[in-house]
Amino acid sequence: MFFWKHKIISLLIIAGLAYFFVNPPHKFGIATTNFVVFNRVPITGLDLFIDFEGAVKPFMSLGGADERREWMKSILETPPEEDMLVIVGTGFGTSSFHLSDSLVMLLNIRNIRSSQVPSGQAVQQYNAALDQKKKVALLLELKK
Repeated sequence: MFFWKHKIISLLIIAGLAYFFVNPPHKFGIATTNFVVFNRVPITGLDLFIDFEGAVKPFMSLGGADERREWMKSILETPPEEDMLVIVGTGFGTSSFHLSDSLVMLLNIRNIRSSQVPSGQAVQQYNAALDQKKKVALLLELKK
């Protein structure tokens, strides 16, 4: 009876529960151009780097010199383990951000696999890798 009398409150409760279940903890939920939900936190207008330990670092642009130095250092300083993966989300729509061939070769030398796919697929691969208990890092371009 309460929910029927208070329809607006009921809709807000239902929307909150749907948001809670659609966006899992420590993973990506909704992902679209310029907007993602990671760990139930909406993020817009920024590119993301998630290191092998799961720490999230937002950047204005992944391609900037300082940003590139920071995420490359984080990836390359991580002690190599078996079955490590770096996923690169190249953007929604046009593919504008890619790892250089020399960096891909350096990752291969350290036995770190890399995958460069559109950002929507990168989010799905990241969630799947976490489900399989793999050590994974993610570079995700949202703005393009």
